[in-house]
Amino acid sequence: MKTIELPWPPTANHLTMTVGRRRVKTKKHREYVAKVRACVFEQKIKSFGSERLRISIHAFPPDKRKRDIDNLFKAVLDGLSYACVFDDDSQIDRLSIERHAVEKGGRLLVSIERERFE
Repeated sequence: MKTIELPWPPTANHLTMTVGRRRVKTKKHREYVAKVRACVFEQKIKSFGSERLRISIHAFPPDKRKRDIDNLFKAVLDGLSYACVFDDDSQIDRLSIERHAVEKGGRLLVSIERERFE
């Protein structure tokens, strides 16, 4: 199992926008994905390649505002995939999230491990 600490992601409403007839990633989304890639490099997280995975996210929100925690998944998984931690988020067989106490600035602890089927 590998655990990586990541910054708090932008809200799901700020991940894409419509330009003409196309949906494109926003600047906030691209910047967050780049931050995730930097964290992966800094924390020396190696790739799981194409293995089946289990991911657990422990979310420490930046403030007490109401949030749908399921909206955290998209930016985080996009960032980890872009950073080559895994090939594609279709490899994930188990995905969980747990909200914790507020921390200034917010952060995520993401645990990734190989899924073992029995």
